[in-house]
Amino acid sequence: MSSGGRVKVVVKSRRVPIRSLEVSHPVFTPSGMLVGATKKRVVVYGFALDEGYRRAIEEGNRLSSSLGLELEVVDTSKSGLLRRVLSHIQRRSLALPTFMVTPLETATDGGKV
Repeated sequence: MSSGGRVKVVVKSRRVPIRSLEVSHPVFTPSGMLVGATKKRVVVYGFALDEGYRRAIEEGNRLSSSLGLELEVVDTSKSGLLRRVLSHIQRRSLALPTFMVTPLETATDGGKV
């Protein structure tokens, strides 16, 4: 899809562990004396694309270069929390049925319903 001289490809990457590191940091008393060190294991994560998304980016790149347009890749899994919430609400509101509310008409029995 092209808009404003750009070809936009929307992908969703997966968060995958890349490696695990063991780090140590000093432990101090409230008075500031060093009493030792603790070791913790830290997992480093990265983002990976499935093969279908990779092919879509390659095709978008080929198409944009042949048409002389700019390629824009949007990763929905890296978008900010507010953007994800707003897009979820928008998708949800489009899927829900729409109800029309009309004001009650005055009943003939003195306005009692």
